[in-house]
Amino acid sequence: MGKKWIRWIRKITEEGGVTLIELLAVVVILAIVSAISVPIVSTNINNAKVNATEMDIANIQQALERYNLDHGQYPATLTPLAESTQNSDGTMGGPYLAQSFPEPDSWNNDIIYDPIYQNTTVIGYYILSGGGQSVTPTSSGSISPTNTSTLIWAAGGTDSSNDAIGSAPHVGSLSSNAPSKWTTQ
Repeated sequence: MGKKWIRWIRKITEEGGVTLIELLAVVVILAIVSAISVPIVSTNINNAKVNATEMDIANIQQALERYNLDHGQYPATLTPLAESTQNSDGTMGGPYLAQSFPEPDSWNNDIIYDPIYQNTTVIGYYILSGGGQSVTPTSSGSISPTNTSTLIWAAGGTDSSNDAIGSAPHVGSLSSNAPSKWTTQ
């Protein structure tokens, strides 16, 4: 194999260049390598973004649970998680997260926090990332993602019936314990 390369290099230097066929062969080889590697790399990049967003949502959930332990309820927005606050017993708590909100997901879209109220107390929550698609809630709080296979969402606390809805981050379609106001198109 090594002698063939040496002969080819000598041929190039003696003749002063390469033929059109040799150049086309190199281009075809590069095209084949690109066709194989580009989908693999883009899939790995998307998987890394999904994993990073899952971790972000899990960190937000942990911060929400610590906030709930200190205050006896969940916050109405995610903003208090990045602030020092006075606990229900008068002591200082927080910050529960290092970053401020709204913090974008790995696709630079906002992570949606949807608190569940019982009277004026926040008793539970849903957290959602569109997973590459921008998902914006309407004025009633409903969302309509076009592609549910990339949704990343989680829940915690209780719903308005006082049923526990806690769940780790999910990737994919909305399951039965997702809020009914979240619909798919």
